[in-house]
Amino acid sequence: MKVIDYIKNIFNKEPKFEEYPLNSKWMFDNELKPLWKNIEKCKEFYALKATKQSPKWHKEGNAWEHTKLVSKYMREYVTSKFDLTNPTEFEEARLLMTSALFHDIGKPSTTLFDDSDSDWHCKNHGEVGEKITRKLLEDESVIFREKVCWLVRNHMVFHYFMEKSDAEKLKIVNKLAKGLVPIEYLTALHISDCSGSISPENKPEELSKKVGIIKAIANSSYDKCPEFSNVIPNLKGPKAYIMIGVAGSGKDTFIKRHLPNTECICRDDFRELVTYNEVKGQKLYLDKNGENKVTQMVNDAIEDACLNHRDIVINQTSLIKKYRKALVDKIKEYDPNYNIIYIYVEPLCGVEVCKERRKGEIKPEIIQGMWDRLEFPDFNECNNIFIIET
Repeated sequence: MKVIDYIKNIFNKEPKFEEYPLNSKWMFDNELKPLWKNIEKCKEFYALKATKQSPKWHKEGNAWEHTKLVSKYMREYVTSKFDLTNPTEFEEARLLMTSALFHDIGKPSTTLFDDSDSDWHCKNHGEVGEKITRKLLEDESVIFREKVCWLVRNHMVFHYFMEKSDAEKLKIVNKLAKGLVPIEYLTALHISDCSGSISPENKPEELSKKVGIIKAIANSSYDKCPEFSNVIPNLKGPKAYIMIGVAGSGKDTFIKRHLPNTECICRDDFRELVTYNEVKGQKLYLDKNGENKVTQMVNDAIEDACLNHRDIVINQTSLIKKYRKALVDKIKEYDPNYNIIYIYVEPLCGVEVCKERRKGEIKPEIIQGMWDRLEFPDFNECNNIFIIET
């Protein structure tokens, strides 16, 4: 090894990474100042140091320097808005500070150099960042964690907002008004993100104008958002309960305790019918044709219940938004008066509990894959969301 290479290795040596708790509490002091010396020892954050950014939008340098600036501006916002001596307000402030820290956590794995325009791009880094955030905040309360995940996933929404038509602006804001946090929180993250991006494009007066337009469209919903239910609402008319949760999270137990007399439509039951009960008691994995047949049986059962106005609970993992939407569309096709209630179920100690509960039935890597694919529901999908930790 050359002397110059040896010297480079000394100064460029990666730190010894730490295994931190799966929450964000260790990332801040009691005044919500980020503890950067701790944070950089987390490998997912350390990777930001080597992540290039477009010099057009980010003259501040790599994604690590950008994250530090965004966190600086976000802290200015939260200290002006919240009383950090009030425990409830402190948690709201921590939510926003955590979102600032995590907003670009998906960049290291998505950043590529595009020869066509000789620049760096990070397509879908919000969606990728959401999954990394969920993993690193697994032991936070489900509501805190998923609010941070929602902010990380959606933090790019307002970047090209002014280029949209009036109809598109209205559609975007109306959708965000049914998100997991107030639109105000998302604009706060957007302004912090832009302020932490050294670029002639990010002018304070233009940002203020944009926020003013968003506020005007959102009106009374700007600083409010729907709330999660902790008690199943007593709604009039037929109801469809759609369970959401990784295998082993406790969906069957919840149904037995809380919906014992409600008709249950369960994919696993139909899988057993398709295989003539030959492998009853084990988790079944059917081929594509088998799963298509099960889907048709589920749809037929939903149709029969809707035509006869019966309450139903659909018991499957329902982790992906597009599959949940297909269920809701099927229900509303037959009875538009159905109340759609999503029930999200999660074990108190995270995905490892699911693996232990299904030990011998489902391989741990399959359950981990379910967790990684989870798309948490929001209020655009249904009438109510009920959350329970089992």
